[in-house]
Amino acid sequence: MPGEISRIKHIGSFQYNYQFRSDNPLEEVWSQIKKYGSERYVFKKFSQWKDNTDRDKHIKYATLRIRQAVEFRELSKNKSLLTTPLPLYYSFLNLLRAYLALCPEIIPKPRHGLKYQTGKDIFSSKAQLVEGTFTDYLDLSSTVDI
Repeated sequence: MPGEISRIKHIGSFQYNYQFRSDNPLEEVWSQIKKYGSERYVFKKFSQWKDNTDRDKHIKYATLRIRQAVEFRELSKNKSLLTTPLPLYYSFLNLLRAYLALCPEIIPKPRHGLKYQTGKDIFSSKAQLVEGTFTDYLDLSSTVDI
């Protein structure tokens, strides 16, 4: 599984002084992400799968998550700082779930994997790891190069 992230095409890397000029770079990135919301597009891009992977199930799962991520991001636009973080969090969560379904080819557990613990103030509040998407990601990241 090393190098699985290379299955997802990207425009370029700032590590190599590659620059992609755009009037609105963030929108350009999201237009690229949005392509992965199409089952047909993903089916063409991901032709190699592990033998035991249910390809159709993973593609349906991932494309739904991508479409949700795009919609949650759209919801966050032109909102106040009070409400913007929540749809952006759900957008990221859905992108992570789609990635896990396509690259290491696992369907993550349905829970988030984080549980909020209130502290005396904002700086002592924290997130506890529980079984779910984020712990699936952490388990994978400790065993393979993702």
